[in-house]
Amino acid sequence: MNQQVKVTSHLSRFTGRTGRVNKIMADERTLDITLDDGVEVFLDVSLVGEIKKKPGHYSDGCCHEADEEETQH
Repeated sequence: MNQQVKVTSHLSRFTGRTGRVNKIMADERTLDITLDDGVEVFLDVSLVGEIKKKPGHYSDGCCHEADEEETQH
């Protein structure tokens, strides 16, 4: 768990907000998510996209912040 997600579906009133997955419910489709502002919601997996970190470039010997990439489920 603890995966960062973004609400991507316009069918949700939480569209555009991000949060962390706390738990996948027993139906394996519903996610228990805590949004970044602390609101806890239950959303179907079809309403969110996973935010993946792109690998940083270390060719100059320095650590760079990784860019975020969003993928739809």
